[in-house]
Amino acid sequence: MNEHNKLKQNKLLRNITLTLLIIALVTAAALATCIVTIYFTQRAQEKAQAQVDDVPVYIENNHGAGRQNEAAILNATKEEDLETTEDTQLHSVTVDDLQPNNTLAALDPNIDVYSASVLMIERESGRTIYSKEPMRSTYPASLTKIMTAIVGLELCPDLNATVQITDAMLSGLLEADASVAGFLSGETVQYIDLFYGLMLASGADAANAIAISLCGSTDEFVVRMNDMALKLGMVSTNYTNVTGLHDVKMRTTASDVALLLDYALDNETFRSIITKQSYTTAATNMHENGLTIYGTMFSMLPQTEFDNGAVILGGKTGTTTPAGQCLASFASLNGQEYILVTLGAFGYSEGERYNISDAMTLYSMLTVQNN
Repeated sequence: MNEHNKLKQNKLLRNITLTLLIIALVTAAALATCIVTIYFTQRAQEKAQAQVDDVPVYIENNHGAGRQNEAAILNATKEEDLETTEDTQLHSVTVDDLQPNNTLAALDPNIDVYSASVLMIERESGRTIYSKEPMRSTYPASLTKIMTAIVGLELCPDLNATVQITDAMLSGLLEADASVAGFLSGETVQYIDLFYGLMLASGADAANAIAISLCGSTDEFVVRMNDMALKLGMVSTNYTNVTGLHDVKMRTTASDVALLLDYALDNETFRSIITKQSYTTAATNMHENGLTIYGTMFSMLPQTEFDNGAVILGGKTGTTTPAGQCLASFASLNGQEYILVTLGAFGYSEGERYNISDAMTLYSMLTVQNN
């Protein structure tokens, strides 16, 4: 009997020992797996961060490449990582090289702004002065009309020629709550006045009139817009309409909008229009005294000149609920011009013009020092 009990005890002891051994092996395997996972996760994070950190350094090493090439450099460096690092903030870059007029331009990279995506460049050199996720894909809202304007201006053979506004040009705008300049069906309007209505009042009526009269349809005009985007190297931009009304397929980036505005400002007519605070059209068959139009950006700005000497010269606003508040503007300081694009500032009450606030903050803090 005792022998039988001893056998049972030995068997139980072996079972316990085996169980403990199995538990120890499983625990060791789990621990090893955890260590390996942590190691490779850290390596992956370090690699991803190194790629992000390389962007401003790569720009510095290629600063003589020019505006379009610099955008291509940014695209090539960041494009593969955009989907997995969408929420990673691109490091701000300040100018630390001599400008052509022997001055240094700088902006504190730690300035806090409302906009989700920001890019400020110095026009002549194309150097980045300030950036915050400039490659983030978002909606352009009425900044679309900058492209509508420059494509239209290059297609229009005679700015003094007239267009008769039709019902088709105004169709759907009221229902979409689109901003309009105020042109009426049956009204005969000069092209130059349509372009002012497009850019100053952000008129969707003017946008449709320009597109349909010059290309036969808005769809055909959009083809021209996308052709122009491709020509300018706006690789992250796609247009689906001429007005900027929301469409999930219509996307852009701050970097692309900066390229577009830089190109458009070389057009004398575009530049003359975007720098006007107000404009009165020629008399028409429906507006005998003309139509007075006020620039949306200038009407929102409490000031255009700052203590540091910067002066805001012109710009185009855009706002939709999905896009937030957007602004593409340009200013001068000490003989140099700067383009600033801010996208995705969310505030909709009368006092929450965050796109304007960001522009005032960044322009007012821009410093230029003689070297």
